Amino acid sequence: MRAIAYLSTFTIGLCTAAFSQTAIAQVTSDATTNTIVTPSGNNFTITDGTAKGNNLFHSFSNFSVSPGGSATFDLVNTPNITNIFSRVTGGNVSEINGLISTINSNNSVNLFLMNPNGIVFGKDAVLNISGSFVGTTANSIKFSDGSEFSAVNITTPALLTISVPIGLQMGSSPAIQVQGKGNDSIVPTKNLGIVTNLGKTIALVGGDIKFTGGVITAPVGRIEIGAVTSGIVSLIPSPSGWQLGYSQVTDFGDIEFAQRSSLWNPFPVGNPFGGIQVVGRDIRLDQSQIAAATAGTSQGGNITVQAARSLSLGGVNANAFAPSAWIVNQVAQGATGKGGSVNIQAGDITLQDGAAIETFSLGKGAAGQVQVLADTITATGAVALKSPLAPSGSSPSRIGSQTYTLGDGGDVSVVARKLTLKDGGLVGTIVFPGATGKGGNISVDVADEIYATGVSSISLTSSGIDTYTFSSGKSGDIKISTDILNLIDGGTVFTFTSRLQGVPGTGSGNTGDISVVARKAVNIAGTSPISPTLISFLGTSTAGSGNSGNIFVTTTNLSVADGASLGTSTLPIIGNFGDPSQSNNLGNSGNISLNVTEGITVTGINKFTLAPSGIGTVTYGNGQAGDVTIQTNQLQILDGGALANATASTGNGGALTIQANDILVAGKNVRASVIGASAAILNATTRKFYNLPDVPTGNIGVLNINTNKLTLRNGGNVNVAHEGTGDAGQLNIQANRILLDTGNIKATTASGQGGNLRFTVGNTLLLRNGSKITAEARSNGNGGNITINAPIIVGLENSDIIANAVDGNGGNIQINTQGIFGLKYRSQLTPENDITASSQLGINGTVNINNFGVDPNSGLIELPTNVTDSSQQITSGCSVNTGSSFVSTGRGGLPQNPTQDLRSDRPWIDLRDISAFHNTQPAQVQIFQPAKVLVQATSWHRNAQGQIELVAAPSPSNIQPQLTCAALPQS
Repeated sequence: MRAIAYLSTFTIGLCTAAFSQTAIAQVTSDATTNTIVTPSGNNFTITDGTAKGNNLFHSFSNFSVSPGGSATFDLVNTPNITNIFSRVTGGNVSEINGLISTINSNNSVNLFLMNPNGIVFGKDAVLNISGSFVGTTANSIKFSDGSEFSAVNITTPALLTISVPIGLQMGSSPAIQVQGKGNDSIVPTKNLGIVTNLGKTIALVGGDIKFTGGVITAPVGRIEIGAVTSGIVSLIPSPSGWQLGYSQVTDFGDIEFAQRSSLWNPFPVGNPFGGIQVVGRDIRLDQSQIAAATAGTSQGGNITVQAARSLSLGGVNANAFAPSAWIVNQVAQGATGKGGSVNIQAGDITLQDGAAIETFSLGKGAAGQVQVLADTITATGAVALKSPLAPSGSSPSRIGSQTYTLGDGGDVSVVARKLTLKDGGLVGTIVFPGATGKGGNISVDVADEIYATGVSSISLTSSGIDTYTFSSGKSGDIKISTDILNLIDGGTVFTFTSRLQGVPGTGSGNTGDISVVARKAVNIAGTSPISPTLISFLGTSTAGSGNSGNIFVTTTNLSVADGASLGTSTLPIIGNFGDPSQSNNLGNSGNISLNVTEGITVTGINKFTLAPSGIGTVTYGNGQAGDVTIQTNQLQILDGGALANATASTGNGGALTIQANDILVAGKNVRASVIGASAAILNATTRKFYNLPDVPTGNIGVLNINTNKLTLRNGGNVNVAHEGTGDAGQLNIQANRILLDTGNIKATTASGQGGNLRFTVGNTLLLRNGSKITAEARSNGNGGNITINAPIIVGLENSDIIANAVDGNGGNIQINTQGIFGLKYRSQLTPENDITASSQLGINGTVNINNFGVDPNSGLIELPTNVTDSSQQITSGCSVNTGSSFVSTGRGGLPQNPTQDLRSDRPWIDLRDISAFHNTQPAQVQIFQPAKVLVQATSWHRNAQGQIELVAAPSPSNIQPQLTCAALPQS
């Protein structure tokens, strides 16, 4: 705003100074170039001048044309020239309110009008020049041989040149003004203003440039607007006339388009050298437009806007049929040629009041690309608009591309240090109803931070980065790279496809994928204060037969809070879109893949609707819900948050797979937090609104959790639950430690097959404070099965393991452990820590507990000091009472000392007399026959008669039994 205020003040000052120096409208020669001016009332005929090769030089002391008057360059005496260089040296502003023309030339002639004191094009200014026109407040025109044609340092004709011009030397460079009646609030505008010759260039180069209702039209040609206060502007010849270069410019001036001003560049035929280029320091469009269009079979021209400091688009025209402030390149109705691109480069870019930078296609040709490069970009607000180009009745401030018929939408690329989208501000692409072209893709590369917040109070559209399709064409993909992505108070990153009720063929296109790489964090939080149902959301949705896209997120930290959501969905109606009667004709929802190096937190609820913050996939139709795959170090589901896949209709739920080092699920007060997969029966009002069946029949997907530590506290739940007739799914948990403290792990079903629970625990499974592990069935459903493999299982404070049923059969419980503490099998639930597998009316389930450890209740048995009788294992001759000894004598054995050699001629001879021992009988070793052995039971089960049986696993005959206390003889 400070820059805009400065620009306005500065421009007013320039305008005052310019008009104070304006002379009476006249054209007079200064006699330096043999220029002859013949007046006739307000009409002036200009002949002769100084010709050098193909160049013709004119010099004037004054050059102004009054309304209804004319200045005609008559080349009857110089018919072969191609360039006219004219300068104004008298110190007065040139005010052009009439016609400037060229006649009697054998060639297309380019006209340069140079006045370093300023140029004003009035409302009645007209050009009728066979070639291109360059109006400039430069000091001089530079040529390739090093010479100059200066309006400041007056030269003689002898110094003029035949070489080609290569640049404009800018000095103090006063302003150029273009006044007019303004456009008629739509593109293409009927008010064409100053029109160039077909396929040629009009260039205005001054210190500052201001349009007040001014309109310039260059059919199949080129428009160049440059604001330069010092340096050289390059002149690059082309078949369209000239292209301007700014690499040698040191200081830029400001450009303002106000009061419905326009640059309009239609292309009935192709011209690769055509287009629009606008270059300055601060560039502002206030209710004004820079527009180009492809109307034929060939490529359209590009639009380039470069603002060294800032580009601002805004202002509201109450009668506008298009965005009041607009930079747009379009493919016209019936055109088959590809549209030109829009290329924007600026320091700071601001779009407000429904302003837009975009491309679109109304024909068969594809829309051009949109490329925006800036330090900061801000798009905020929307404007009410009655236009066929805005079927929603409003126009958000945006950077984007659209397709209306056969042609594809253009891709959109945004590169910035910071991107802010507020109150409906959008980076987006759309495929409108009836179109068969696909939507453009979006690429956003932001170095620091993306901040999308709020919704438009006019249109109730969210701020964000979105792609939509309402037809058979696919919506575009979204790729985001940034340090931090913030979606706050209704901000979105969203791809969407939808049918429109009563409009055939809508909603069959697929939505695009979303890929987010956020080097530091993704934060999704809150809902819109204007409309609490509009939540902050990163996801894809289908309300048609097309599929919703996949989501890929790679970041360091991910937070979803205060009712926000990350997910994919299949719904018959979303907001004002969709058709509830088509709930049996919906596409599939996409998959989600989250790779988060540090941690994921899902916390809180929508304080208005009480809906949880969530991550997951859902289907409300016959389409399948997508899978969710999560890999992270720490996962926290807190204060009513949810990580879940769901179905409420005939479509199946998706699989949920979690790989995390540490998982915490903790509720708050009465709000439970959950990781789960479900098929829920919604209330009657909701079922009617979405045209859902009374009970869901789709199956629940499998839920896999792999973690080092799983903690459930204060109402934290992990569950698979089916309230309809489908399969309740499978829950597999692999963990080193599991702690349930007022937490639950459940698999429940109403009337289908109960869900199965399988636990593989490396260390400890601990249940406290009324925690439950449950595989239950209501009504006529069968209870699910529970399998637990854990070294240590502890149940305390009325915690239970349950596989019960009502009318159906109870489930089976299989527990393999080395030690189970506190929990006991009981036929029914009690205030104690129970293990039950019962059925009220059906057959009870079975409970098998394989306890491979030692039951501490059996006590310890002291072993005897001697297991065998040692007296029978040693011969009597070796008794210590005989004084037996071993003595080495004689010549045999080792040498006398270590230095001597060991010699083989020294025999070993026992010289003792042991004849007294020769008559001793050999010792008889007694072998005891083992008595009957009691073998400890290793498991127990309940048989069909309700009796408890102890079971000992037999040892293989070829394996030596392990020595235990049970092997002792009975006394």
